[in-house]
Amino acid sequence: VNNPLAGLRNCQRRLCKTDLPEDRRAEYLELMEEGLLRIEGVVMQLLRFSRGGPLQRTSACPSRLITSAVSLLQPVMTGGQIRVEVDTTGTAGKELLVDAGQVEQALVNLLFNAAYVTPDDGLIRVRTCVRDAMAGLEIQDQGPGIPVEILNKVEDPFFTTKPEGKGTGLGLSVTRGIMDAHQGELEFAFPAGGGTTVTLWFPLDHPA
Repeated sequence: VNNPLAGLRNCQRRLCKTDLPEDRRAEYLELMEEGLLRIEGVVMQLLRFSRGGPLQRTSACPSRLITSAVSLLQPVMTGGQIRVEVDTTGTAGKELLVDAGQVEQALVNLLFNAAYVTPDDGLIRVRTCVRDAMAGLEIQDQGPGIPVEILNKVEDPFFTTKPEGKGTGLGLSVTRGIMDAHQGELEFAFPAGGGTTVTLWFPLDHPA
């Protein structure tokens, strides 16, 4: 819920500017509506989780899932002049049978973390790829990476390296739960050039 709320707050601040062009105003209003719908979706996910309900699987295009998540956090990225480079050619023509709302939530969690550690004027790369019978949604930041001594803790509930008020420590824990529910994998890698690459791997054979 805090992730879309951050986007809503940024949109609200920009809408208060009197010199904002009408097309930008309409764009921010649309983003606010998306944020509110996402909050509603999170609440519904919590209800389904507490009741042990099944995933609401539908056929989804990886590029649409990524575009939706990036659009929601665009105001946060813009605030730090962080650029987002998206390449979805790796899964061209592929469809995933997933709960789109949950996958988008996982992507938002990862993008929010990437934006937090990437310096101003930095770059976040988002791309898709295929490996064996798995489709990957990959996010690479320009942060300092994850120290080896805490790597086995980052998915623990309520574990966070952010200062108080900046994070709850639930983002990666929730993301792990979403991937487990989809029989997928959450993978961390550390490129030689620095930063962290996190990949969500989904089966292409659509397990029941």
